[in-house]
Amino acid sequence: MAESKPVVSKVEMPSKVVRIEDGETSCQGRDQLVISFEGGTDAERFKQRAKVQKVIFLLRDDKRFVKYYEPRVVSLGPIHHGKEKYRLAETFKHKLAKVFVERSQKTIKEICEVIDGKIKELRECFEEEVTKKYNDIDLTWILVVDGCAILQYIDLAINGTFKDHGIKNDSVAFCQRDLFLLENQVPYLLLKLLMSLSNVEDELMNSVKEFIKINHQMVLRDESSDPKSGKQPENPTHLLDLPRSSLLGPENKSHEAVASNGGKKYRNKSSDWQSNGNVPELKAAGIHVKPSRDNSLRGIYFDICLHLFPGRLWLPPLIVDDSTGPKLLNLIAYDMCLDFDNDFGITYDIRIFPRFNHR
Repeated sequence: MAESKPVVSKVEMPSKVVRIEDGETSCQGRDQLVISFEGGTDAERFKQRAKVQKVIFLLRDDKRFVKYYEPRVVSLGPIHHGKEKYRLAETFKHKLAKVFVERSQKTIKEICEVIDGKIKELRECFEEEVTKKYNDIDLTWILVVDGCAILQYIDLAINGTFKDHGIKNDSVAFCQRDLFLLENQVPYLLLKLLMSLSNVEDELMNSVKEFIKINHQMVLRDESSDPKSGKQPENPTHLLDLPRSSLLGPENKSHEAVASNGGKKYRNKSSDWQSNGNVPELKAAGIHVKPSRDNSLRGIYFDICLHLFPGRLWLPPLIVDDSTGPKLLNLIAYDMCLDFDNDFGITYDIRIFPRFNHR
């Protein structure tokens, strides 16, 4: 029987040769590379951001929500790595990683060397419990394969060229859902490093921006070609951090403003919010609900008019489909990470919408 060809490539490391076979995701056996980098570390700028971690137990203990937090098709990063149910997706990831490596005009060895040299900083981007069972060699390999696959997937999605690489549309849809799970994240620092190593860095950066813009429009109805979205964080924690900023839009420092009709519109701060009513309950109380012109989740405010009682509640139009629940629940889980100092923007604003019916 002829020897099967490796999916990614043949990787030559100092004094070791490692062949990457179908489904193999470990680089055990190669010597650990020791590379020094002068100057400050990128990870120092990431320390104020939440670490990549598991969903908080308060949410995981609710059996209705567990299915929204675990990958359906593909595991990314160390949390779900190695589980048998995701083994079939390893070949899919290796195909994408192979395309990324070829387009970068670098060898897999060169890419591994850079990531290996930054593995201490990258490990610090994860909660300790998440990565403690992996040595630096194995963690490097997980991050290289998964990071390359993520970036190549996004680029193919934007350019609509999956068929050119023998990837079916149904696989594309399921994988896109898994990209925005809290437990399926890799540090954005990793993605930045990989993009900087590629010969098409600018193209990859533009693909990521466009991909986030499209996912913004898949949650909030946005008919404009250039949606009013939040400024991208200077140092995002991971991919999930980007749609969060986009969906929330710019933070409105003043929660009271003069409306165009001379009345006042109020956007309460989370500390001021008292009602737990949903939209049907508010409408039953006589409150009129109107589509907000501010197309972000911060575009929720109450308009008190002199000629209208009791008032109008303005909400951004929310698109609800099969992907809405997982996206919003994982964004809420991100809000609730214990080391993420934030204003609970997603959690607070979503409470006003009609409740999801979990069965």
